[in-house]
Amino acid sequence: MTRIGVGGLINLERTHLAGLLLNDIRLFHHHAEASAASASAALDPSNRQTTTHSDEPSCSQDITPDTATEQ
Repeated sequence: MTRIGVGGLINLERTHLAGLLLNDIRLFHHHAEASAASASAALDPSNRQTTTHSDEPSCSQDITPDTATEQ
């Protein structure tokens, strides 16, 4: 039967904590890269887009109210 010593359990805990730390560092770098990319996209004037709403009437269109027919 193989016994696990106290040193092995401590090393396992340290390995787990190291994995958590590396994950936090990865998330930090990912967030920094995403923030830098969105900031550069927001500052780029060639990336501007105009939006138009085709379903809304414009000022140049004539809008006539519906007239009810009398019976």
